[in-house]
Amino acid sequence: MNELIVLNPTEQFLQDSNIMMTLKDVADYVRKEHKNVTRDFKKMIAELSDDEVGQLKFELSEYRDASGKLNPTFNMDLKTMLLVMTKYDHSLRLQVINLAFERLEESKKLAVTEAKKLNMNTKGECSVRRAISEIWTDDNVKAPSETDIWNSLVWRKFVVTTAKVTVARTIPIELNGYVGTMKARGDVKFLPETVETVWNEFVEAGRPVKSEYERLKEEFAEISKYYETKLAEAKGGN
Repeated sequence: MNELIVLNPTEQFLQDSNIMMTLKDVADYVRKEHKNVTRDFKKMIAELSDDEVGQLKFELSEYRDASGKLNPTFNMDLKTMLLVMTKYDHSLRLQVINLAFERLEESKKLAVTEAKKLNMNTKGECSVRRAISEIWTDDNVKAPSETDIWNSLVWRKFVVTTAKVTVARTIPIELNGYVGTMKARGDVKFLPETVETVWNEFVEAGRPVKSEYERLKEEFAEISKYYETKLAEAKGGN
């Protein structure tokens, strides 16, 4: 079966990204009359065989005009859109690609927004990493590192750390549900405003504790010494 239109690598990438656009959106973008583009699209479809139509992806849709009235249009994939627009002018092909990239960027931003929502529980609490992105949104203000934030939370005794094979950060049992929420060891969530308040207090106090790195290094050293002793005892017992 012959391809109706051959896509270059860039176009194939967008096609594989499942970008869908309405005929109305594209007509407006390339400054064509929607009714004329719709007429030509219907004519083109009528002239194709069933096998050729099967290569395309489109469906009836609607758009709302300036008066609020709903009007019919078509929603279609990039391949179908390119086939329609190249009938007019091959330079329009590039314009359609540009619009497709805009839509791809919009969908990515929406996906990030939705993903962020999933990281917050019903109380509005979230991970420390997420809290940092929520608090320090100004590009001109340097955000503290995640390690710095953990240092401040440990200093405030909102978190305790335990050095094992891996580091487990937990909220003290008596504070769980008050300063933040912990469902499992290492899975702790805080309100961004709590993180911000603790960080500001920590900075104002001159960051008065050893860094978490230094403390954990000492704890790991103690653990290593303990296991060395146990291994020596076990060896001696043999």
